[in-house]
Formats: sequence, structure tokens, C-alpha cells
Amino acid sequence: MKSLAYDEIKRRILTTEIAPGARIREDLIAEELQISRTPVREAVNQLIIDGFIISLPRRGVYCIELTEDDINNILDVRCSLEVLAVRDCVRHMTEKNFQKMVEVNSLFKRSVDIGDIDEISKNDNEFHRLLADFSQNMMLIKLLGQVRDFVKLIWATESIRTKPQINEVSGEEHDELLECIRSKDIARGQAIIYNHVGLLTVKPSEYTLLSS
Repeated sequence: MKSLAYDEIKRRILTTEIAPGARIREDLIAEELQISRTPVREAVNQLIIDGFIISLPRRGVYCIELTEDDINNILDVRCSLEVLAVRDCVRHMTEKNFQKMVEVNSLFKRSVDIGDIDEISKNDNEFHRLLADFSQNMMLIKLLGQVRDFVKLIWATESIRTKPQINEVSGEEHDELLECIRSKDIARGQAIIYNHVGLLTVKPSEYTLLSS
């Protein structure tokens, strides 16, 4: 039951069904899921540890509300990890796995062409998941998996979802990265990832859009 509550609360947070900064009522969630409050409380405590919920003494528990610095720090960590992923991915890439990345990027670009925001997010996440998985670096895979959840929360904000130019450039940079993996050009591939992740970096003038 704890796992059920954890997955559902986290899903609501990552889709902003639970709005950033909103109070989380354990009793209401337990009632909605038709389970006791104990597994819900355990799930909330785990989400506090994982960083998606904050507990305020004498006030209750609240969904995390990412600040500009939070977003940039998350992206900095993601960038550093994916730079390592590129290195290891190039070293261990097989033709079969390379074709999987090509196929996912084709789906990504198709979703950009038709403007399907949910599919854009899904396919972009899958492309970067494969980049991590094919590195064969288990610790890197685990850490990037944790970071990707926070990136999903960033994606869910309106200012990111409504920037078609970011999605168009992302597809082009995915293509360039694949070329680097094919040619085993680690240095250029790492430079592309650095710029690619930087597309989502929040500038001070844009933060009001993220929090609106």
C-alpha cells in the first residue's frame, strides 16, 4: 500500500496535479485511494526524503516549489552526469542500441512536428534514459534516474512546455549527438550535451512565467 500511495502522490506532483507549493492532505489522499492513513504517511515521509515534499513544523506538508536556483542546480547536476554518460555511452555503444536511440529520436521529432507536448516530453525523457542506460554505468544510471524525475517537474511548468523553439533545437542536437556517438567523438558529444541541457536553464526574466 505504501508503494501505491508513493507512486500516486509522486505522479500527481510530477504532473502538477498537486500544484507546486500546495498543501498535501494525507487524510484526503487516503480517502481517495481507499487505504488507511499509515501507508500514505509512510509514502509522504519517503517523498520528503526524496525531495519532492517539504515538511513545515506546525503547518503541515507541502509540495516542493522549485525556485530559479533549484531549477538551475538540477540542470547543472543533470549536465555533469550526462557529460559522463556520453563518454561511457560512446565506449559501450552497440549497433542495436544505437538504432534504438535513432528510433526514439525519430518519435521525438515527429511529436514536435505535430505539437504533442505530452509525447514530446515522453520521447525526450526516453532518449536521455537510453543515453544513461547504454553507458552501462550503474551508479550513473541510478543518479540520472533520480534527476530525471525533477526534470519532469521542470517540464511540467508552462514556460518550458510552450517554447517550441526549444523542442525544435533539441531534435537537431539529438541528431548531432547521435553523429558523435557513431563517430566516437566524445569531446564534441559532451559539448553538445552541455549546450543541450542548457536550453532549459532559467533566466531571471523568465522565472515569473515558471511560477505563474
